[in-house]
Amino acid sequence: MANRVANTTLAVPQIPAVLGYQVVNALPGLSFSRPVAVVTQPGETNRLFVVEHAGLIYVITNLAIPTKTLFLDVRSRVKTSGYEEEGLQGMAFHPDWRNNRYLYLFYNTVVASASYDRLARFEISSGDPNVGLPASELPLVSQLDEEPNHNAGDLHFGSDGYLYVSTGDEGGSGDSGNNSRFINKDFFSAILRIDV
Repeated sequence: MANRVANTTLAVPQIPAVLGYQVVNALPGLSFSRPVAVVTQPGETNRLFVVEHAGLIYVITNLAIPTKTLFLDVRSRVKTSGYEEEGLQGMAFHPDWRNNRYLYLFYNTVVASASYDRLARFEISSGDPNVGLPASELPLVSQLDEEPNHNAGDLHFGSDGYLYVSTGDEGGSGDSGNNSRFINKDFFSAILRIDV
């Protein structure tokens, strides 16, 4: 077909209409490096936690005039080199965090030259709720991960009190480990339901 047929039925406006939503900067003046999650504590309405890929977690206080403070630094144990999908993946606060001071992280790490996906519990300082304690780590699950991609790691507590953890398929192209089809050798391609 040598000649293009004119469009006589589609009319696109020069200036698109506003359709009831707009994008605004919720945290003016603050910036982050590769944020992967924004988390709230159960019952809190004036604080946010921003989780960065490399292993830094910031607490944002006074949301009317946001202030950014370092809450927890776990960079020394988080594997980020080698592949862009490795790093700190998720965070959740225990529903009773005010009393037990617990929070949970999912991240990629290295143990004896091998890569692992790790779920670990940490504590909040008893004297300052804006400070997480890196030395309080208690690893709960450390799963060997032979591929650097498809790590998942989102964490949420359900209304049943259980911690729900998403795990990726371990990675590799074309589901090379058969992890998305079978769950008889490890805990990839799953939603774990954990009684913490």
